[in-house]
Amino acid sequence: MPVVEPLSGLIAQAFKRLSVERDMLATLDRSACARLATCRAVRAQRDALMPHGDVRGHHDAVPHAPSMPGAV
Repeated sequence: MPVVEPLSGLIAQAFKRLSVERDMLATLDRSACARLATCRAVRAQRDALMPHGDVRGHHDAVPHAPSMPGAV
């Protein structure tokens, strides 16, 4: 059967490509997890330095915009 050999070669090639793609995605996932962990650590460190009573890190109240003259 001459068709079986090229077909098995294509299947083997497809399996190799899938393995390579799986490894690439695993590498991307590891680097994304590492970056996320770094961002979380930096955020936690920054939040630890903020005053406890102020969530936004501002010490003064935000001024309100003046009202426009005239009736609306």
